[in-house]
Amino acid sequence: MAYPDDYIKIDIKNPKRFGDVSLLIDRPDFIVELWDLRKKWNIDSKGIKKDNNKSWYAFPWLDEPKKLSKKQEQDALYLFNSLVYVEVGLNPIEEDKRLEKALKYCSEKIPQYASQFQFRFDVIQLRKRYKRYPNFDSIIAHALLYKNVTDSEYVTCELKLQYAGFDQSKPFKEPYPAIVFYPRATVEDITKIFREESEKILHEYETKYLNGKIFSPDTVSNIERDREWYWLHQLKLSYAQISELQTKQNGIASRDMVIKAIKRYEKLLAVNI
Repeated sequence: MAYPDDYIKIDIKNPKRFGDVSLLIDRPDFIVELWDLRKKWNIDSKGIKKDNNKSWYAFPWLDEPKKLSKKQEQDALYLFNSLVYVEVGLNPIEEDKRLEKALKYCSEKIPQYASQFQFRFDVIQLRKRYKRYPNFDSIIAHALLYKNVTDSEYVTCELKLQYAGFDQSKPFKEPYPAIVFYPRATVEDITKIFREESEKILHEYETKYLNGKIFSPDTVSNIERDREWYWLHQLKLSYAQISELQTKQNGIASRDMVIKAIKRYEKLLAVNI
């Protein structure tokens, strides 16, 4: 059967999630807005064949991607995320103004990607008009570009770097790793994404914002004891005195054992950061 051009395919197994999508993308008023955006962005009425090597938020894709410095790449990532930052307490009009200001700033900061910023802005604005959570950005973009929405686009939770926001109203607030969850998220979803993504996002945080890996020693089973002996030694107790004190309180501890423990702790404190 040939469906009309307004039809968008949905490949989502969960009935509740399927309904969340279908009751948005089948709305007549929403369909009109999708067609307006397709016309604005010159998107074929049949949709675009999906290329898994191209992300929706980088549309319109460049034949020859602009080369950016490492700092510009970091700025671009920050600016992209600043577009979806929500400042608590803003009314809808204030929030629209904030988004417009963010778009203008992003486009001026990295003009070679102004069109990509504008496309993401259009998707966000459409999502906000229909009162959906940010996880619907990908759903709306896929409906718009590919006329197909799958389970992959219905994100229930994300492990990501959370950004302070475009206007930096809190100038000392830094990015931080966070789990963001949306309606329909389950404990299993959150556990799965933490297990699969936490190492990668922590590495990204350490690399981009700490400029190096956080030192995390292998398990040191006696670290409490080693620290106690280290501070006793800082109080000018000799190794022999610490050994004698330990033996009286908690069992035998030779002088050599005390020396090794304190040296081990000092070595951990002196790790190059």
